[in-house]
Amino acid sequence: MTELSIVRREISAATFGTVAGLAQRARYLRNAGIFTEHFVDGMTWFMDRLYYEQRLDQRYGRFQFPDQSPLVYAVGELGRPARQRDRTGARPIINISNQVVQSYYAALEYLCKPGEQPDKYGEVVKLDVSNVLLMNERAVELGRLIADAKLEKEPKLRDCAPEELRERLRDEERERQVIAEAVRYGTALGLHTDHVWRFFKELIAMTLDVQVKYIEHAKSI
Repeated sequence: MTELSIVRREISAATFGTVAGLAQRARYLRNAGIFTEHFVDGMTWFMDRLYYEQRLDQRYGRFQFPDQSPLVYAVGELGRPARQRDRTGARPIINISNQVVQSYYAALEYLCKPGEQPDKYGEVVKLDVSNVLLMNERAVELGRLIADAKLEKEPKLRDCAPEELRERLRDEERERQVIAEAVRYGTALGLHTDHVWRFFKELIAMTLDVQVKYIEHAKSI
């Protein structure tokens, strides 16, 4: 059984981590070239760093558990774990990779001053990959846990059409609490209130998308 109160504590921790990552990234210029310029083997700086960071995660067994899935790349593209386990009890794979990356890239336009720092690409891309992976975990992994908890509490959600389901899953008071918490963290770290509000409004919407998709899939089980 998934306790919603426990999941909410995890969301609070993820909120702090996400805001801290954004504050670190805002210290640098936008550096859009990280996402557009060729680095090696036909990949951009961002895609190459994302691949190898997740390949390392795969080596240590991260994606062998049902609540974990990589961003952009499929599990099979990331090599094999050093110690193989059976991936049992797998949950549906909900892929919002493009949405996560595009949302983050768009956010850099208002979080950072324009400009390029090619000599800093190496350290900045590390932040970019860390931030999008945390966004994906917040939206997908925690989104599925939230959906599980709500479904256990209200099994009749399975009977709802997608639009009705979305409305019933949405908790506007909880959204305000999460955003207020993020703004409080962000203000303390020097981020603009409107920027934090905008970022988390979109991140919460993505999390809600995942909840809807997860429960829609549960109907067929």
